[in-house]
Amino acid sequence: MSKSKSIAFALMALLVLVAAADFTLRGPLRAANARDLASPYVSALRLIRRQNPYLSDTFQSDWHSRGASQNVSMDQSGQHPIYPPTALIVLAPLATLSWPSAIWLYTLGCSIAYVCLVALLSTQVGDSIRSLRRLGFIVFALGISPIHAGIAEANPSIIVLILCGFALFLASASDSPTAGILLALGFCVKPTTAMAAVLVLLLYRRVKSLSTFLGVSALITIGAAIAMSHVPSGWRADYQNNLHMLFGHNGAADFAADNTGRFDLVNLQVPLYSAFHSVRLANVSAVGTAGALAIVWLSIFYKERDTAGNGSYWLAAGTLSLIALLPVYQRNYNAGVILLMAVWIFQNLDNVYARSALIASAAFLFPGEAILRKSGIGHQFANTGTWNTVVIPHLTWSILAVIVICCLYKVRNCVPAALSSPLPDTTV
Repeated sequence: MSKSKSIAFALMALLVLVAAADFTLRGPLRAANARDLASPYVSALRLIRRQNPYLSDTFQSDWHSRGASQNVSMDQSGQHPIYPPTALIVLAPLATLSWPSAIWLYTLGCSIAYVCLVALLSTQVGDSIRSLRRLGFIVFALGISPIHAGIAEANPSIIVLILCGFALFLASASDSPTAGILLALGFCVKPTTAMAAVLVLLLYRRVKSLSTFLGVSALITIGAAIAMSHVPSGWRADYQNNLHMLFGHNGAADFAADNTGRFDLVNLQVPLYSAFHSVRLANVSAVGTAGALAIVWLSIFYKERDTAGNGSYWLAAGTLSLIALLPVYQRNYNAGVILLMAVWIFQNLDNVYARSALIASAAFLFPGEAILRKSGIGHQFANTGTWNTVVIPHLTWSILAVIVICCLYKVRNCVPAALSSPLPDTTV
């Protein structure tokens, strides 16, 4: 082994340690006051007790009675639960624990499971643990800021992303029923997060995985229906009211809210509303853009559906997962799906398109929006169009840039030699 290769390996190994420390400090170690799990936790607890899961009046008292700090409270959106009954069935085991125990178990479980997922996905990159590409992927994966934020807040989206990642990994090599089980659990908690993975398995015709997914999802749905039949009938009205609050004026999902909290969203409506100042036009433009990209995605990858092993599998999964972020309510931690795209990026670092996608993905490694919004840096620019349309929602534009770059790569099907310089997969 040459001296230069030894130095490169040592530097990359050091970066892995730095990324691991960053992941630990900004993820699980910040979860002491995590609150995002509180909504489905309290709802699942009520379901176990045969109470209305969607009643908001006693949310705080129910939560605090299970051990939540009296000094910590939920905002109005958080006190109006919106997780579907199927999610409450999946998360019910956590509700049998005290709140501190549930948070500890969920945070630790997500952290360990995510590291295991990264380790598995890294086997798709490079040919050994000494591969610089593989080490680079691990550094990137451990440094994804939305993952840190999701774990720190104990948001259920993180476990859904992890379950979908494991399902896609298992299905990439074989038609695994286990993949269907994991995907069903994730889908029943958050359908909007897991739908892309379902469509990828459908594209690549993973029949056993999809059959298992449908069967397990049906069982969970039946269980949820039976459980909900034992709670007061007024839950439907309360559930609709909670959804109205979520999507209503100044709700957590309102991209036209009066407060700057709207910039915590990554769906395309956020910058488009700042540009057009029209809710309707922002919605139509965002849905239309996502729909057009989805059609392009299908036209590109449909003809390759029988060749998941040809290198396009992770590109297909990553691209569609990012497209799914654009048209509907998505908070920043859902952008952790960039992990799937990173597999393809680091597999193809000798390609100018992959390198361009990596550069565009740099925004995922920093909590840029939070720094700009909460540090006070942008107060003097708060009312300017460029700031609200481009600067603050830069993560949304990064998502769109990665999608476009990867679609262009597949449309062109090859990279002209003049644009692509060799970058060997160095193994030391």
